[in-house]
Amino acid sequence: PIFLQLSLSENAPIFVASLGEEHEYSLIMTSKKHIHPERIFADPYESALTVEYVTESYKQKSGQITSERKQTKLRIKPPRSKSEIPFVSEKLIRKCKYIPEQWVGKVEEVVGEIYMRSLDNGGSSDPDKNDQKISLNISDILDQSLDLLYGDDVDKIEGTAKVLKLSRQICNLESLAQNHQLMSALSRTLSEDSSKSMDLSFNLGRIFLAISNFIEMHRILATYRIGSLAISVVDLEVKRAQQRAIDALCKDLPRDDEFRKRASQSLVWTKQKDSIFARRQDYVIYIFLSILTNLADDGSVQRKMVKKSLITLLSQCLDRKSKICLLRVLQLMKKCSIFEETVIDFAEQKNGVVQRLRKLLLSSNDKVVKSTLSLLFNLSFNRKIRSFIIQEKIHFRLFELLKKTSMRAPVLRLLYHLSVEKQCKKDMGSIKFVSVLIQLVTHFPPKCIAKELGALAINATLEPRFAEEMVHRRILKCLFPRVREHSDVLLAKVVRNLSQWSRQLQSAIAFCEEKNDIQALSGLTKDPFLFVKKVPLKCEEIGVVKDHKLVSTYTGHQFWNGHVLDLIDLCIESESHDLLIELIGALGNITSNDLPEGRGWNDIISEFSLTTILTKLFLPGMGQLDIKLEAVILCGEICDSEQSAFVLSNSKVPSAIHDLWMDSGKDIEMVLQLLCTYQRFLKFDDTAKSVISSDEAIENMFDCLMSSNQKVKYAANNCLDMIQNYDQIEEEYGQLGDCGSLIRERRFHLCHNQWLQQIILQEEPCDNKITLPPQTIAIFETATIR
Repeated sequence: PIFLQLSLSENAPIFVASLGEEHEYSLIMTSKKHIHPERIFADPYESALTVEYVTESYKQKSGQITSERKQTKLRIKPPRSKSEIPFVSEKLIRKCKYIPEQWVGKVEEVVGEIYMRSLDNGGSSDPDKNDQKISLNISDILDQSLDLLYGDDVDKIEGTAKVLKLSRQICNLESLAQNHQLMSALSRTLSEDSSKSMDLSFNLGRIFLAISNFIEMHRILATYRIGSLAISVVDLEVKRAQQRAIDALCKDLPRDDEFRKRASQSLVWTKQKDSIFARRQDYVIYIFLSILTNLADDGSVQRKMVKKSLITLLSQCLDRKSKICLLRVLQLMKKCSIFEETVIDFAEQKNGVVQRLRKLLLSSNDKVVKSTLSLLFNLSFNRKIRSFIIQEKIHFRLFELLKKTSMRAPVLRLLYHLSVEKQCKKDMGSIKFVSVLIQLVTHFPPKCIAKELGALAINATLEPRFAEEMVHRRILKCLFPRVREHSDVLLAKVVRNLSQWSRQLQSAIAFCEEKNDIQALSGLTKDPFLFVKKVPLKCEEIGVVKDHKLVSTYTGHQFWNGHVLDLIDLCIESESHDLLIELIGALGNITSNDLPEGRGWNDIISEFSLTTILTKLFLPGMGQLDIKLEAVILCGEICDSEQSAFVLSNSKVPSAIHDLWMDSGKDIEMVLQLLCTYQRFLKFDDTAKSVISSDEAIENMFDCLMSSNQKVKYAANNCLDMIQNYDQIEEEYGQLGDCGSLIRERRFHLCHNQWLQQIILQEEPCDNKITLPPQTIAIFETATIR
């Protein structure tokens, strides 16, 4: 059997096309090129025949004939016997067009020489002698290669080819790398002569690539500045490609008819030549980018590369059409993007890296798309890059890629990062994306949904339009069974976000009813008239419709009517700390309008014994502070009527809240929520009495007046005002009770002390005048004795 292969490497079939197509091209153009075989001989180092021939080409423009000497190598398996020599020779002549039929005798002689050499190599049975022969053979090859490296361009190509053959064997790499004379000659040749011959660059790149595959040899390569030289070679090839593109544009400029006629004769030849040159150039770029990728494993070396404008060079390489070249570029860019300072360089590129990556997402090659998504994910940690991605409308392409199963994981991770931006959240409200995400959430195969999918759903439901679309599609019917069955915390967060939207919607509806202005609903829903309607108002004197009034229609939608009881059951059954936080938080957003028809919070409290559950949560050691915080918010929400306030006042919840303040009074957020809950309690008589009867609660409110947080001060003042207004002997402007009088007296003393401190400061010599703060003046005015 004959193995015919026109390539430089046996173990690298990816490069076979680079040389094979050149020979094929020369055969296609036989009308303009003539091949004259000269001689055939056996290769001294491997089982192959080398054919030398001369090509003569005729140039139509100048009428000159140019000749060029070339050679090709035909690898064969040695014949097993002498009887096979004629058969092998005949097949060689039939397969190779460079060998004329008259050379049958010459071919048989060469094949016979290869056969005898195979017998000599296999005759020795002593392994030590074989090793000695191999080592002597390697040293001879290296000496010959060094001599050739100091010759002309053809000799240098031949010398590097010999070294490349040795580098295919891993056992030879260490001796090659430690040969200072050889490495110096190779690096010098790469520095000085790489621009003269692409074949020379190809051979040198393959040699250094084989050495760079081992981390232990990276220091040796750094000694000879191989990384810097590789960047120079890639930069040169990129500039060559840009110049050829400019020349092609110049050729497309309008010319006269005679010029077009002459140009059309060589159009096919030019296109074929350009395509062959571009492919060979892609292979050279691929090799040297592979070297840089291996060397970039060291962070310090990678930073040096970035300082040599590696990012700018890689962004220019994104215009290449070769898939292997693009994959290597994306891999190296991804490796560089793990450092923040490198990502900043990406963001400052003027040639539009994100714009070029958007084109790659349209590629039909899945490997290129996946590599692009991974690179964009690393870059999306930078806010400026995220804004570029959204400006280029890449997220719309990501919505389409979600339909492909193989692309979902990287797309979801990237969309999660982009969902931080407001514009991306608004675009997520589109019906196509909502439907795809709902299907992914509801039909996710494993028990708990993936973190990327859950995080994206959580961020997306923070956008009101997206949350509205999900609620209208009745996704709650699908979420609650999964949360109950699998205790999925991420889905519970989604439920909480949806409840937060419904709570904000109800607050906006109440504002619309009060101000009779529908603009408050514009940012929460696509169609405000889904939740409010206009009711005509008749003038009593005339009896004609004079104006309209906005009335809420929210209760008719019944978003939560069938799920509130399920939510409470989940809170009671839950044993997970994280899950309980989300469930209680969602329950705290439920209002009386979301309860089942005909039932209030007082009925729910009695049916499920919520006061007992809340009291247990407030006990020291029973729950963490964040659970207690959500429970405090829930207490304020369920106190919305006289009936529910009566149930709460007859329980241990008010006293448990007082004790909670004593235990966690230093937490600002907890104090603020306690004050808001006290305001809800003070609206109703039964719970107001429980607050007023607690001396600790009023004392804590006075302590809040000295807080540095303005929101805490404001909430404490409101609570004290409500207590003062409640504790009156007469209904209107009557005499204050004991608690009200105490508050008035304490406020007066507090303002008086602050006033004295300001007076003392004003008496001291100071250039700047000191005035009372507005909060102190407001407290002083409210504390004046009637």
